[in-house]
Amino acid sequence: MANAVANVQTISVDRIFLDLANPRHKPYKTESEVIEYLCREEYVFALAKDIVKIGLNPLELFALIPLDKEKGSRRTFMVAEGNRRMCAIKLLHDPDLAPAKLRKDYAKMAQDTTGGPAFRVLCEGWGFKASRAGILSDEPEADEPQANDSKPFPLPGGPL
Repeated sequence: MANAVANVQTISVDRIFLDLANPRHKPYKTESEVIEYLCREEYVFALAKDIVKIGLNPLELFALIPLDKEKGSRRTFMVAEGNRRMCAIKLLHDPDLAPAKLRKDYAKMAQDTTGGPAFRVLCEGWGFKASRAGILSDEPEADEPQANDSKPFPLPGGPL
């Protein structure tokens, strides 16, 4: 398990996409449809309020799967674990992604975050190869941003 922490990275929210076929819901064709569903049925607004007020739990990293073979800052990812949390963060980052009736509320919440909303989150990156344990894994890319290259979303108890 020595490599378990080696793949934790800080990734820009703009490079992360929600899972359209998450087991929590039926498959959707667009991220907008997933956002609409999560806001309507999965209490994402309340979750966003908690993230602004309390921060993210540092023990619950996002799990991401690369969507392309790009390297470095152009690589994009899909959420494998943490779809609801990522949805809340994406809406705080860009309230225009929210359903129309919630945009003003998300914009207000985003302004209430300490120092403005953060646009990068700590994530566990998974690759394309299956390990012996059946979990997707990959070695970290040498040119991927590392956890100390920008300020992550607020954590309980203050900054890292």
